[in-house]
Amino acid sequence: MSNYQCEACGKYKKADVSKIGVGDKVNFVITTQPSSQTMRISSKDGEVMEVDGDVLTIKVKRGGTYKQRRQDVTPEGAPGALTYAMFGHCNCGEETKA
Repeated sequence: MSNYQCEACGKYKKADVSKIGVGDKVNFVITTQPSSQTMRISSKDGEVMEVDGDVLTIKVKRGGTYKQRRQDVTPEGAPGALTYAMFGHCNCGEETKA
């Protein structure tokens, strides 16, 4: 069972993004709109290179660096927005173990 999955209800707990720091591996999503009728969504994996308040500078393997708000990233291995949409959030009140 995942460290983010609640043992009581089986739903997923929110990751504590306040603990993300330099050197941590994170995941995030980039949305671009190449035309007025299409939208492109890309999932990126990278390493935090700099922290400036709630703005993280993240280096990805291919594609350079991105600046993302802390609440828009998840630690590597943590569930993403799609997982929460499919399985729901834990409301038991237990703390995240990871």
